[in-house]
Formats: sequence, C-alpha cells, structure tokens
Amino acid sequence: MVGTFDATTFLSSVENQLGKSDRKGVELSLDYRLSSVLELFASYTWLDADEPDGSTEIRRARHQASLSGTWHMAQDRADLTFAVQYNGDQDDQDFSSFPATRVTLQSYVLVSLAGRVTLFEGLDAVARVENLLDDTYQAVLGFNTPGIGAYAGLRARF
Repeated sequence: MVGTFDATTFLSSVENQLGKSDRKGVELSLDYRLSSVLELFASYTWLDADEPDGSTEIRRARHQASLSGTWHMAQDRADLTFAVQYNGDQDDQDFSSFPATRVTLQSYVLVSLAGRVTLFEGLDAVARVENLLDDTYQAVLGFNTPGIGAYAGLRARF
C-alpha cells in the first residue's frame, strides 16, 4: 500500500501499489509434552518480504519467535502458562515529515503469564498478565502499546 496526499484539500488515503510484492519465509513450531504435567511450545518465523521496488516491506519483522511452558496440575483441573514472545527489528514509515521517511523500530520481547482453574464441570476461572515486565515498545511508529495488563474472567462450556 502507498499513501496518497492531495495538497489542495489536505486529504490523504491509501491505495494498493502497482506491481508484485515478493514474500518468502520459513515457519517452524514444536509442541512437546515433556511429562504428564509439563508441556512446551516453541515457534520461529523467518520472513523476507519485499515491495515491488525491491525495498523491505514495512511492519514485517524478519525474525519472530515464541517459547511457552504449561504446567498442568490437579489432574488437568488447573494449569499455569509462562510465555515469552520475541519480535525482531522492523521498518516503518515516519509520517511526521513530508515526504515520509523510513525508520527502524527496535525489537522487543513480551512476557506473559496465564492461569486456569476448573471450578466445576463446564466452568473455569481464568486470569492472565500481559507484558509482565511492563516493556515499552512500538509495533507501529507513533502508536503507544499497552503496558502491563491483568485480566480475569470466567469461561463457560456448554
């Protein structure tokens, strides 16, 4: 996509670029139950995404990875999951200048913790803490991202 700007009306919009973008990559994942109570999950993505002019696509990290472990307790009536997610450097556009300039957003790591307890058949109490380390990061230039956040609720199955 490219941005269009009308200097007379000061209106802007986006439109699809002409040409063909080129994307290639590899995704790997592993889900392994180490024992009856411990399960590990890992994933990795390598992505090479180019615009029709050969430049790197914006907002596409070349490297992404995640690792999580789940501890199943009380005959699977409760579990606790710890997860780490990595997002590599990625290019973006800085629209605070005209014409927009290309910038690099720094890589970041997010850590989360989630838990579940079965209260009775069909009803679970669930809770999670996202961005556990209260990391400051940007996935899109100029847009703030949430700091640490805690959530709790009930999940019903019928």
